[in-house]
Amino acid sequence: MVKQVDYMKLLHSADLDNKPPKQRHHTRERIFDAYTVAICEAELGFYKTRKERITGHHVEMVRYFSSTDTRQMFSRVMIRARINKSPVSNVEVASQLIITYKSATTMIKECLDAGWITEPNSKLFMSTTTMLESFQEHYVKTRYNSSSEIDRMRRLVTEYDWFLHNKTDLASET
Repeated sequence: MVKQVDYMKLLHSADLDNKPPKQRHHTRERIFDAYTVAICEAELGFYKTRKERITGHHVEMVRYFSSTDTRQMFSRVMIRARINKSPVSNVEVASQLIITYKSATTMIKECLDAGWITEPNSKLFMSTTTMLESFQEHYVKTRYNSSSEIDRMRRLVTEYDWFLHNKTDLASET
């Protein structure tokens, strides 16, 4: 068994983009395919969760933040600011989302007007408690269940790669 520290290094250094030749490691390819399917299923699950929430509580908020990737990530910036008790400025939002200052300002104004974010300090913003609770209630639970499946599959790919590299003579085959 690999020590925890070594395992974490291995986990973060695993090169999952480079597949070995098919004739060498058919099992690894099948594991990698299962990992890919787990990611696809998770993403489809997140999509379904967002679509189902559109008919539930906070319909307008869900529609707004589900409409584009930028708005979706804006909600994450605001929620993180709320949890960390560290409100962010228009400039920080623009920088984090790689958008223009004007776009960040527009989203902030729209969300302030709708009551989804607050301005606890002058020109610093974060989500409301309602927005945070809605996100946690609907998205975090689904994400956790899907992420744990993805983590299991990633560990399987990583551990199999480690096994091939360190514990067999298959790694030296050409």
